[in-house]
Amino acid sequence: MTCVCALTAQAETFYSTLTGPQLAFSNDTYTIAGADNWMARSASVGVAFTPGVTGRLDAVDLAMSTSMVHFLFPKDVSVTLHASEAGLPGAVIETLGTVSELPTKSRWNPPAVTTVYSSTRPMLVQGTEYFLTINAEQANAIALWHQSSDDALKGIYRADAPGAAWTLSPDELLPAFAVQGTAVGTLSFSAPASIAPTPSALGAGLLGLLVVARRR
Repeated sequence: MTCVCALTAQAETFYSTLTGPQLAFSNDTYTIAGADNWMARSASVGVAFTPGVTGRLDAVDLAMSTSMVHFLFPKDVSVTLHASEAGLPGAVIETLGTVSELPTKSRWNPPAVTTVYSSTRPMLVQGTEYFLTINAEQANAIALWHQSSDDALKGIYRADAPGAAWTLSPDELLPAFAVQGTAVGTLSFSAPASIAPTPSALGAGLLGLLVVARRR
């Protein structure tokens, strides 16, 4: 007899475009900037992902930076998790927060990964599509999201202004990020035959409960 008796939880990576044990990413970037910034940009960049396991979202790792050209500009960008609606970013599940400080990108100083943490820890379901978006929070804000170094991963979504329609750029490399969470599963064991209840024992137990209920 097999009994499901408890839930187990284990921290792990649900999805990642960071490559190898060093969590590598490209030095090429996508520019996310507000409407007043003169840099070629999108106000929002989004990416679809499908977690490989079911569990609670803990954090998102992002390969992001600023550059020496525009390090004086504000870097305020929000990180948002969306449901998928018709293959586009849909209803907001959680805004994980605003990133205001980013490392400066240079040839001699590769940026470190920036981590944003979930406060509501929504449940992500294995095999279900979600979207992660990075959005400029100020008209003069600007930030760089590094591309994945895996050339096989392609397809990003862009919006030119807050609330504008999303458009797919299918041939552009995915940005570099990783979704971290606590996987939830079930723990089962086989009960020895000596303690496994027989159908007759279950029936006797139910009859006893009925007798007690009637006496009350």
